[in-house]
Amino acid sequence: MHVTEDTQLRSNSYFEADMHPSHPIHPLPWRSCLLLAALLLLVATPSASAAQIFDSGRYLRNCLEFERGGDYETARQSCLNALASEPGLPMAHLALGRIELALGNLAAAESELRQARSRVGGAEPQLLLAEVYIRAKRFGEAESTLTEAAQRLTGEGGRSWAAQHAYLRGELAQQQGLFSEALEHFREAVRLEPRSRRNVVELASLLFQMRSAAAAEEELRSYVTSTGAQVDAEVSSLLGRVLWAQGELAAAAGELEDSLAQRTSREATASARDLRALGLVYYGMGDYQAGGLALREATRRGNLLATFFSGNLLWLLLVLLLLAVLLVGESRLGSTSNADTSEEPRYWTTSQVYAIGLAALLAGLPIAVTYGYLRYENLLALVTPIQNSDTLAVFYIVFAVVASWGAWRRTASNGWAAGGTLLGGSERVPTGVFLGLAMLAGLFAYRQFVPPGPWRGEFFLDLAHLTPAVAAAMVLIPLSEIFFRGFAFPAFENRYGGTLALLISGSLSALVFATPIVFLLPMGLVLAAAYRSTRSSALTFAAQSTFHIGLLLVIEIVPLARSLFV
Repeated sequence: MHVTEDTQLRSNSYFEADMHPSHPIHPLPWRSCLLLAALLLLVATPSASAAQIFDSGRYLRNCLEFERGGDYETARQSCLNALASEPGLPMAHLALGRIELALGNLAAAESELRQARSRVGGAEPQLLLAEVYIRAKRFGEAESTLTEAAQRLTGEGGRSWAAQHAYLRGELAQQQGLFSEALEHFREAVRLEPRSRRNVVELASLLFQMRSAAAAEEELRSYVTSTGAQVDAEVSSLLGRVLWAQGELAAAAGELEDSLAQRTSREATASARDLRALGLVYYGMGDYQAGGLALREATRRGNLLATFFSGNLLWLLLVLLLLAVLLVGESRLGSTSNADTSEEPRYWTTSQVYAIGLAALLAGLPIAVTYGYLRYENLLALVTPIQNSDTLAVFYIVFAVVASWGAWRRTASNGWAAGGTLLGGSERVPTGVFLGLAMLAGLFAYRQFVPPGPWRGEFFLDLAHLTPAVAAAMVLIPLSEIFFRGFAFPAFENRYGGTLALLISGSLSALVFATPIVFLLPMGLVLAAAYRSTRSSALTFAAQSTFHIGLLLVIEIVPLARSLFV
């Protein structure tokens, strides 16, 4: 028993000696633990920061790569990831601003560029912000931002950024209607960066709009020669139109064909535009089969919804609606017609209205075609760029004069006092002037706030570049009110009743002037309603004269107003 206890005692002593060496281990104080934790935290934090910076840098590189490839949606997401990894990263904000601008998101682009503006050196943030302001038509802010960018460019000396500054100056001047100033800025941009397609195309486009087709051709050919560039769709498309306007149809067809060969499936709208131009060029060359094929192919390209709501098809839709109104009117003749064939002097009929209107159209068309041939040696001048401006003006002058003269003569031959019957009393003229001013304000609001596209349409005359023929047309077109209101409205009312007469009279005037149908139809209906309530075409003539002559004067005096019709 003693042995056992002694053995156990020695055994226990062995383990205790093993556990408690000669230099005993004391428990760590709490301060040492805190120090150790702090050291571990210091070691770990740089590693986490490095990983975070690595992620933001990787995302930013991906963003820039996708941006260069034109995949803006993916680029945007990569930039957002970079900002999520490293909030406030200046270059990510700058890249995201460029991307949002390319996508047309002006508010988002402005927000991002404002954040990059004070953190990124150089003039790029200011130049991009100026582009945002120009697109948003905030011209005062664009001007001040471009001035700030110019100050930054003074110390940089980069030709590329200087060319971008000159280009934006040109864009701003063009938006404000200062075309000569814009031309100088675009020329400077081309001088600084002659290999930039955008600069050359913008300069050539403005020259083309300013009726300098030969100068536009020179710029485009110089660009192609100096750069040795392969066929470029936009350059070839513009060059084709420039050659078309100069009557070089074979060369124009070749350029348009080259443009179409370079178009991708994503450029369906541009392809449709080129095909329509090519079809008309083929017709001008006498190749009717190729022209028909090109025009049919154009209908298969582009956005069908946008095409449907373009000016031409809206015009066709109005024709169909007018025919429907006439059918309804004819079906109700038994209950609504109040014709009195025994009336002396004799009342004119709707058939006589149609005859005079058709005679005016048939007189205007051959005279305009003859004018185009004598001046431009082009039977299709009515549909040719630049040449169609004065040719259309001649057509509208002839129509207004012949229609008003025919109405006056028919009224007199039927035994009526033409002046009193067609014009009514002059006491309504002040009301007409007020109505004309209201229509003028409505047109400027329409041109200002409706964005370019199918709903806006072009004005039926080229008001951005006034010529004597266009000015004469603006003065004489109000004569057509004698026909549309004083002569046509009573005949339609006598046959179909007041409501249908209002619709028919308003629609006919919109159909003759054609575009923008979205504005001309309401204006025609307002004039018809004014005539219906007053029986005075002197009122509607005064309204139209105030509208057209006022429009002519404002566009001539105010460059910003003229820019709305470019």
